[in-house]
Amino acid sequence: MKRSIGFAMLTAAVAATSLFSSAARAQYPTPPSDVVEAGKERGSAANRRSEEAWARAQDAIKKDAANGKPYVTWASHPSDLKQGPIPAFPVSPRDALPVVFIPSFRAA
Repeated sequence: MKRSIGFAMLTAAVAATSLFSSAARAQYPTPPSDVVEAGKERGSAANRRSEEAWARAQDAIKKDAANGKPYVTWASHPSDLKQGPIPAFPVSPRDALPVVFIPSFRAA
């Protein structure tokens, strides 16, 4: 008996939710046309500055490519770039060993 009442209540709740779900949906406001235009102007200004900076950097990119440091557009990890013959952070054998600190306690 309790199960059938619980099932009936659950069914009624699901039915009510599905009937009134359109009223519960979010309504997004339509932005005014002047706000949309201001956003487009800011975006185009940012794109223009980016294109100008890229054009100014072309000389340095070509110079670096001629010196053996090409610009790799798809590089996302250091291993994607050309590696030099010497390590970036040389380590002496003495420094390569881990340092273990063992405190000494003296009885008072």
